[in-house]
Amino acid sequence: MKGKKFVRFLIVVGLVSSFLIGSGSVALAGPAEWKFFTYLPSNDRVVKAYRDMVADIGSATGGQLKLNLYAAGELPYTPVDAVKIVSTNKVQMSDGAVGFQAGDIPEFNVFGMPFLCTTFEGFFQAVDSAAPIMNQHLLDKYKIGVLFHWTMPPQNLWTVKPVKTLSDIKGKKIRAWNPEQVTMLKILGAIPVSIASAEVPTSLQRGVIDGAITSALSVNDWKLYDFVNYGLMINFTMGHQFVLMNMGQFNKLPADVQKTLTQKGEEWFDKFKALTPQFESEARDSLAKHGMQLFELSDADLAKAKEIMRPMWDEWTGKHGPLAEKLLMEVNAALGR
Repeated sequence: MKGKKFVRFLIVVGLVSSFLIGSGSVALAGPAEWKFFTYLPSNDRVVKAYRDMVADIGSATGGQLKLNLYAAGELPYTPVDAVKIVSTNKVQMSDGAVGFQAGDIPEFNVFGMPFLCTTFEGFFQAVDSAAPIMNQHLLDKYKIGVLFHWTMPPQNLWTVKPVKTLSDIKGKKIRAWNPEQVTMLKILGAIPVSIASAEVPTSLQRGVIDGAITSALSVNDWKLYDFVNYGLMINFTMGHQFVLMNMGQFNKLPADVQKTLTQKGEEWFDKFKALTPQFESEARDSLAKHGMQLFELSDADLAKAKEIMRPMWDEWTGKHGPLAEKLLMEVNAALGR
């Protein structure tokens, strides 16, 4: 499986690079204890999966690597901090939404291009081509390794009042969580608002925003159905995520622990590949039970949206340079374009 190959490739490169630059390849004398930060709230279904992963890794390493998982609010970090806190060893591992990392790696948000990749199948097909490029850049610039890449379910629009067409979006205050969503909303005539995930429920309740862009999974896990009644199922992007680790600390682990952690990264890549579509299906069923109405764009509106957004891809690569251009080319090729 290509997904497994890119995980192994990164670790090998990380070990060789660390040896060459002398960043410390001496194994720790005793058990290692790492902080693992997630920006997601503790009741999120993904966090529950991370807890299982942490327990699995601890067991598989015979207690030689202990991962202490910290959810949102338990450490003084925000969703945009993943690259910074891992590269500076404030935490040794962190998950991250790629779209939140625009301050450090804006070139990576290729899956944030509206209507470029809109399905789980497409994402896992295309990430095989994009991941090695991303992994090498993170290693070279930040001495960060990627345990595995995965994706949140498709990103859609969730609103207090019904939004059924593109024209209904105009003038609405919509929470966006990355620069590409801000651009998209402006093109559609909406008013983008940037707020942290934890502030979304109260902002909806108080009328600060009319809606939010996120996945059905997040709407369900965060109980946003208490504040929004409608979903416009555009599936305009996938929510690219990754699990990062400090390679200096990785290289201090005994060789057998390094090998086990790498293998577990491969296994959990496969598990998340299976879990997230399941989460999406279960979340949509739950939202329906809570009385939410889900709308689909008409074929005409969908075609119009794709036509309007296509120039944004080229503008994005022009802004972010050769790395962004290469990633867009790889993803397009993987998707058969």
